[in-house]
Amino acid sequence: MQLKAYAKLNLALEILSRRDDGFHDLVGVMQTISLADTLSIQRSDTLSLAVPGHRELAGDDNLVMKAAKLLAGGQALGAQIILTKKIPSGAGLGGGSADAALTLMALNEFWNLGYSHQHLWDLAQSLGSDIPFFLTGGSASVAGRGETIKPLPYDGEYWFVLIQPPFSISTAWAYQAFDKKPQPSSGSTEKVVEALARADALKLGQALGNNMEGPVFAQYPQLAQYKQALLNAGALGAAMSGSGSTIFGLFASKKDAQAARCRILELRPEVEINVVRTVGREELREQEKAWQVENLRRRE
Repeated sequence: MQLKAYAKLNLALEILSRRDDGFHDLVGVMQTISLADTLSIQRSDTLSLAVPGHRELAGDDNLVMKAAKLLAGGQALGAQIILTKKIPSGAGLGGGSADAALTLMALNEFWNLGYSHQHLWDLAQSLGSDIPFFLTGGSASVAGRGETIKPLPYDGEYWFVLIQPPFSISTAWAYQAFDKKPQPSSGSTEKVVEALARADALKLGQALGNNMEGPVFAQYPQLAQYKQALLNAGALGAAMSGSGSTIFGLFASKKDAQAARCRILELRPEVEINVVRTVGREELREQEKAWQVENLRRRE
C-alpha cells in the first residue's frame, strides 16, 4: 500500500492561556493541504521503518514507529514501512502528526485489526495533541489542547503559497516565547469559520490569524518580511502556520498562486516555496476506500 499523509495549515490559531498541566488552551481552524509525505507498507515478519534520505529519522522515536507499536499493543505484528518525506520538520505543518495518524489508520487495515475510529482516536490523542485532527482531515475547528475536533462541513477549494525558510522553529520554544509575552486573541477562529461557510475567499484571506506571530516574529524578523512579500505578491491574506516556521498566503486562483511563487523566488532565493491546494474529507475518504480494496485483494 502506498498512501499520502497530508500536511495541515492553521487558518486560525488563538492561544488562550497556559494550563496547570503545562499545555495551552487554544481555539483555531485547521485544514489539510496537498503537500504530503508518502507512506508505503509492505509485508514483513518484523516491524521496521526506513526514511530514504533521512536515516536519522528512522529510529524508534519517530512517531510512525511509536504509532505502529502502540497499535500492535504487544502483539508480534510485522510490516516494512517506508516513509518518503516531503513535509519539512519544525515548519508548523504537522508532518510528523500526519504520518502517525496515517500509520494508525493504514496498519489497522493492513493487520486486519478492525479497531473502531474511537479507539484509533484514543491512541492518537495519547501520541500528540494534534494527531486526532489527521484522523478526520479536511477543515475542522479545534479547541482544548487541540484534541477537541469539530469537522466543518465545508470542502471548498482554495490555493495557497507556502514559504518555508531555511530553518525550523521548536514548538516548545515558541510556546515559551508566547508565555513570556502573551498576545490577545483576535477572534480569527470565528471569522475563518464564517468565511468558509460563505465560501468567500476574500473574507477568508482577511480572517487568517495567529496570535503566536508577535513573539515568534520578534526572534525571527525575516518571517514578517516573508509575510509581507506574500501580501505584496497579491495574497488575499497571510499568516504563520502553527508555531512556524512556514508562512502562507491565500490566493484567488492557482494561476495567481503560481505567479506569486515565481515573483517571490526572484526576490527570496533562499527559501523553498510550494503552491498547494486544500484537500477535503471526500478526497481523503477516496484514498481510504482505495487502500481498503487493495488490502482485500492482498488477502485473497
